[in-house]
Amino acid sequence: MRKFLILIAFAVLLLVPANVLEVQGALGLLNTIGGTQGSGNDQFNRPRAVAVDNAGNIYVADDENHRVQIFNSALVYQNTIGGTQGSGNNQFNEPEGVAVDGSGNIYVADAINHRVQIFNSALVYQNTIGGTKGSGDNQFDRPEGVAVDGSGNIYVADTGNHRVQIFNSALVYQNTIGTGTSGSGNNQLSSPHGVAVDSAGNIYVADGSNHRVQIFNSALVYQNTIGGIDGSGNDQLSSPHGVAVDGSGDIYVADAGNKRVQIFNSALVYQSTVGPSITGSGNDQFNAVQGLAVDGAQKLYVTDFGALHRVLIFTIAPETSGLFAMAVSPNEINLSWNTSDGGGTSIAGHKIERDSGGGFSVLVANTGSTSTTFSDMGLSPETKYNYRVSGINALGVIGPVSNEFDSTTFTEGDSAIFMEVQNIEEKLDGDRPSLITQIVDTLSSIVTDIGTILGILQDEDKGLDAIKSQLVSIEEKLDVLIEAMPPAFKEKECGKFQKDADKAIKKGDEVPPEIIAKLEICAELYP
Repeated sequence: MRKFLILIAFAVLLLVPANVLEVQGALGLLNTIGGTQGSGNDQFNRPRAVAVDNAGNIYVADDENHRVQIFNSALVYQNTIGGTQGSGNNQFNEPEGVAVDGSGNIYVADAINHRVQIFNSALVYQNTIGGTKGSGDNQFDRPEGVAVDGSGNIYVADTGNHRVQIFNSALVYQNTIGTGTSGSGNNQLSSPHGVAVDSAGNIYVADGSNHRVQIFNSALVYQNTIGGIDGSGNDQLSSPHGVAVDGSGDIYVADAGNKRVQIFNSALVYQSTVGPSITGSGNDQFNAVQGLAVDGAQKLYVTDFGALHRVLIFTIAPETSGLFAMAVSPNEINLSWNTSDGGGTSIAGHKIERDSGGGFSVLVANTGSTSTTFSDMGLSPETKYNYRVSGINALGVIGPVSNEFDSTTFTEGDSAIFMEVQNIEEKLDGDRPSLITQIVDTLSSIVTDIGTILGILQDEDKGLDAIKSQLVSIEEKLDVLIEAMPPAFKEKECGKFQKDADKAIKKGDEVPPEIIAKLEICAELYP
């Protein structure tokens, strides 16, 4: 039993990376619209909301320019609705919400005019809902959000009245979600800013001042809540403004107070975050996140409402994990890792970064290959190198970095050990399998077993028995490997640990716990 535990400890000491980076999400920045404050085409003044139609055209509610700008799927400016502050048809006063239906009709929540204006696909004004400030049916108090379902029903976040009003495709009032007064109970809302509808007719309301998203079914019956606590943890929200749902039922929330987007699956379980919860102008930072939209091509559109005046477009990014680095000579370290496209665009290359003591720098900007191995050559002997890798998909989107893994190159004399192994191999009977082949095959099989264990740990349906089975397999293979190793090889490996301990003692320092652990393992394995 002790040997079994020692082998597990040895595997942990050798194979677990020293520092695993927290991944903020499986979305990478694809592109940006705007970024300059102004009133020209492709410029914004505090963009509030965004919508995307079936053809990939993008509609941006450009709040303080009192207009909606339209861009095609290539992000090229196409046209504008409005542009003059006023209360007439085709004029707006702070448009804060926009939606588009399957026929290309455009719905604009014209907040200060307390109405929703409707335009056809040719951008010709068609009709208006509301227009009078009030709390009655068909009246609004600063509507900030609008959504349309597959049947043409229209959902309006009537922010100042703490409710969502619903109208049919003929613009006739149908029903209301909320009581019309601010409250925190189920079926009560407090300053709802955004609204979305999924393909099943479920309604999602960004309940701003209650720091939550409330969910209702197509019969308007309360179903569930995301958040509800003003905080910055996962599953906590702070003044959410926008909400969107994709075709798989994943829910995207513009967590405005935390300057981020949180993503939940259809079971309302937290999945990931875009944005680090700090104000910034980087590719994954927001100044003031407000509106959201998702399209059928797995792209997320986010309006950055504050000083940056832009729309950020994200897509599913590659996911890289399981980075492993192993020195094979005084001048070479071999890397291997796993990369998944995450369900998005196919992998096209990898970015490799290296740190030899002064911080990470780019070793290879793009390998241009789907290969998940790399040899870093021309290195200095007895030097520690740390690595991390990011996948790059065919759209050029760079995914989150992998775990970090370091390795130290051999001293110049270490290569003699491998020569000894080769000499021993030559003396072996020709009918016996090659010693080097046996060692390499056994190590490869052990790495496979460890990969299986990592997979088990990520699968809730598999338990400890499956993990124990794999660990027994590793123990048996390590026994084979230990028997195969020539004595000089064993002495050299454990001798390194003893030298490290001796150095610490000479300096009057305590021997590091990890060195003590490795020496104990050596004593157990090589008595």
